[in-house]
Amino acid sequence: MALTAEARALWVQFHDHAERRIAPGADLAPIRAWGAKAAEHAGRLAAVLALYAAPDAMEVSAEHMACGIALAEHYAVEMLRLAGAGAVNPDLRLADRLLRWWQERPDGRLHLATIYQRGLNAIGDAETARRIVKILAEHGHVRRLPDGWELAP
Repeated sequence: MALTAEARALWVQFHDHAERRIAPGADLAPIRAWGAKAAEHAGRLAAVLALYAAPDAMEVSAEHMACGIALAEHYAVEMLRLAGAGAVNPDLRLADRLLRWWQERPDGRLHLATIYQRGLNAIGDAETARRIVKILAEHGHVRRLPDGWELAP
């Protein structure tokens, strides 16, 4: 199936636009593999729309290409949404690892320094330890000892 000159111009413009959007840090970078084929998806969708409108069609019009591009854009947004929904914050993963490590200890009371000095290698400083312990506290897994309590590091 051939593209009209106008449809081809739209497709090339969309292709170049999609290529820029898959660069590191750009909006389609998280779905780079899909984004690299966005123009091809738009072209196939446009061809299907053209055939649906006229089963004997031999060309894809600019109107059908614009609709194929709009559908590809919609699918890109959905892919981004699904990719984001499936992504787990690395700090949550680290908090889960710390919680499992913490639960294996005979005494549940820990000094923050123990966590970053003798705990997981991924938690090697006080700032990271505070951030990860705060996540555990926010989720109800740990709580701060009352004022006045002292633990040896």
